[in-house]
Amino acid sequence: MDDLWLNIGAMVAGLFLMVGWHYAANAREFNARRGWTIVKFASLGYLIFWLIVMLPTLISVFTDGI
Repeated sequence: MDDLWLNIGAMVAGLFLMVGWHYAANAREFNARRGWTIVKFASLGYLIFWLIVMLPTLISVFTDGI
């Protein structure tokens, strides 16, 4: 239960990453591409943070079970 908000944040960051990646690649104006690129890399940074924080838990689940 302690990691619930981290997991919800990771799901939201995954959605923002997909949307940001699409709009950063397909935007017509440079300013729009720049904004969506910031969203894309911020979301990617949060997912990397989540992976670092949750990696011991994920390893224990895969090796020891729940």
